[in-house]
Amino acid sequence: MAKSKWQRAKSIFFNYNRIHTSGFTLVEMLVTFAVLASISAASAVSFVTYNKSQTLSNTTKDIQQLLAVAKSKTQSQVKPPSCENRALVGYEFRVCGGAITCETRSLGGDYELVAICAGDGGQPYIVQTVPAKNAPPKKLPQGITFDPSSLGSSYQFKILTGGVVRNGTIILKGPDRSSKEITVDKRGNIGDEN
Repeated sequence: MAKSKWQRAKSIFFNYNRIHTSGFTLVEMLVTFAVLASISAASAVSFVTYNKSQTLSNTTKDIQQLLAVAKSKTQSQVKPPSCENRALVGYEFRVCGGAITCETRSLGGDYELVAICAGDGGQPYIVQTVPAKNAPPKKLPQGITFDPSSLGSSYQFKILTGGVVRNGTIILKGPDRSSKEITVDKRGNIGDEN
């Protein structure tokens, strides 16, 4: 009995599909998605950790740069206009809190740089924050804090020697219990540790 064209085509089509099946089973797809999900989760955790460490490193570099500006302005004896005819005593970097009251603290500032000029009778007085009073206050990024031992510390750079009145270490704490240290020695050298 001869097959009709329709039966032959149907037979070829169904036999072809049985022999040449392609695609993935449901189990294979589920395993693939599970592996991709675990890789994505691990990379997301790594990215968040990396981002936090970069924020701490960048904040440390910003503070080191501000300390270097204080040293540079002191050594070059750049006076702010508000010093008028007074002698420049130096520039001072301040960590707000503790015994130090910062001019920018009421605006949410965490640290500041101030110019100090000679006052009446040769006593120093603070002229202005640097760069200017209307500049936004210097704030630490969210999750970054000063170690309590650093609060209230100040580093005044002297004109004649280029050194500082008091040396010390500024410690920054990150959100993941990491920390960075910035040291200022008696000669005014600025370095970092960790």
